[in-house]
Amino acid sequence: MTDQKVVSSNVGPTTPVYRGATQQTPTIAPTSVTTGTAKFAQIPLMEYSNARPNVRTGDLLLCSGRWLFSRLIESYTKSIFSHVGLFVWWHERLLVFESVEHSGVRMSPASFYVSNYAFGGKAYNGDLYIGKVSPDLADAALDKMLGFGGDELCRPYGWKQLWAALLLLTPLSQKANQSYVCSEFVGALLAHAGLAKFTPKGQVLSPEDIAADPRVRAFAKIKLV
Repeated sequence: MTDQKVVSSNVGPTTPVYRGATQQTPTIAPTSVTTGTAKFAQIPLMEYSNARPNVRTGDLLLCSGRWLFSRLIESYTKSIFSHVGLFVWWHERLLVFESVEHSGVRMSPASFYVSNYAFGGKAYNGDLYIGKVSPDLADAALDKMLGFGGDELCRPYGWKQLWAALLLLTPLSQKANQSYVCSEFVGALLAHAGLAKFTPKGQVLSPEDIAADPRVRAFAKIKLV
């Protein structure tokens, strides 16, 4: 399924829509009473087509990759997660705002992860999860968040922060470096929506820090073919 539908027909340039028009109630109501990232072990496995209408702008895409680079991040952060992005509805498409090592800050179709990652004709090599941030963000806050995100498009990936963290060096300030690892970018997006900043446990904010935060509720694991 491609990201080319679901949103009301009266959407215009001055009418942002931050959720799919056909919101559905999952067959199994997702719950996450466990703390930390263990909460993601208790959620239902959902087809992307069923999960997609329940996604709202500001929800999180959390990835557990199987590449060597992904395993390095997971090992360093003692986590199942190697990447995090933020879902955004844009006109009739569900996109992911993210910072990736080969492109920096970008927006990608969410379906890219499910069926055609890196244009290879296959799903993402790993596991995908959806997290929801509490409390729900108001549309005015999302406007501000997306305005900031648009200004940051094409910023480079934060290699310097990553290597500083891995080598236990003094972390670089975000203002001085003007680049982002994935979790720094998502944290900055949500901070511009008015959410209190996430607290890093190490040298740099990690996907684990965001996923384990009590304000993030585990919603679903996406079934991949």
